[in-house]
Amino acid sequence: SVQLRWEKVLTKTAERARNLDHGFKEAKEFHDSWADLITWLDDAERTLDSIEPMGNNPDLIKQTLYRHKEFQRQLGGKQSNYDSTM
Repeated sequence: SVQLRWEKVLTKTAERARNLDHGFKEAKEFHDSWADLITWLDDAERTLDSIEPMGNNPDLIKQTLYRHKEFQRQLGGKQSNYDSTM
């Protein structure tokens, strides 16, 4: 009957709307994670590019080593974000 067909159309429409909503939420989460990761990578690249050659100055070597260790720590902290985005 027409009523039964109409109800099937409404049911399929509601299901499609739920699927689209779910897809939109997943796409937004991906985009937000990706944007955060790209911003962090851009900042990290600028930081690494700003490191000057240090020569034989022990204080500068220690400072640079500390900065690299801190960067490695931050990089490790971003691993899960990278894994979920890629």
